[in-house]
Amino acid sequence: MKKRFISICMTCAVLVGVYSPASAASFVDADKVLNQSVSVLVPDKRNEYDHIVEIREAAKNSKRITGISAQEVEYITSDAIENELLYRASLSDKILKEQYCYTDDVIEALREYDGEKLETNAELRALTATLSASIGELVRSETRMGVVYTWEWDFKPLVRFTDYAAMSWVGTYRNGGSNTMLFDAFTSFAVVYYYFSDTKREPITHNGTDFESDNTYNGAAVSFPAEMWKDTYYYWAKYGSMFVYIDLTNQEDGPMLYELNTHAEFAHYTVGAALDGVSFPFGLSISFTGEPTIMGEKNLCIRP
Repeated sequence: MKKRFISICMTCAVLVGVYSPASAASFVDADKVLNQSVSVLVPDKRNEYDHIVEIREAAKNSKRITGISAQEVEYITSDAIENELLYRASLSDKILKEQYCYTDDVIEALREYDGEKLETNAELRALTATLSASIGELVRSETRMGVVYTWEWDFKPLVRFTDYAAMSWVGTYRNGGSNTMLFDAFTSFAVVYYYFSDTKREPITHNGTDFESDNTYNGAAVSFPAEMWKDTYYYWAKYGSMFVYIDLTNQEDGPMLYELNTHAEFAHYTVGAALDGVSFPFGLSISFTGEPTIMGEKNLCIRP
């Protein structure tokens, strides 16, 4: 875990130095990314297994399944996921390690897999992917805040369509006054690293102007395909970082910012349907269209 944390922090530093828009350079402090409030990547308690089993149990018991397409229900309740595991079990150790990022113990468990339904054996959870995430401060002042949210899959997810990284925020102001914190689309950005092997990685940068938000005083999100095709290879989105900068709206009259509370989460859609979308209705809440698996939830409170 310590080794992975250092690796991700170094990644953040590289992203800041290489992929930050030029106008953002003065706001980004690489030493902060490396040394201060970025927390250790923590594995999520909920992974692909939980979502798959939840939908299958609901369908089996004829319960109404809301917020999810019939296409997704059909996919999850079919044998497609078990067939994917059987396919992976047929691959060599070299491919599983280099292209899927499996460890020796997971490969050992995979070799014993015989097509059993996931929901019949909780130990099969070890064969499904888990996300780790962290959140930390980039810059702080009474008029401007910067927050980085970082995520990473331990190995290749079983299903890969559309993913979202989203962040919301709420400020409180000096003397209990009123003001707002506005998303800065021109200096915010995200970088997603697509992975085929250690020697084949493709970073894709998303500028803040491409982020999605129905309320830029409350939150913003970046969406990206969980898999892409390039030069005869399928790359999958293994890890990435979202750098969000927000500014005090009324800086002349104030009041100045007293405290900023932020919340971030990762949404993993299991079927590519026209249901994906995000909104920021109020406070720190984030609302995703459809029924993605919500993972990597993190909170951070910053004072100038």
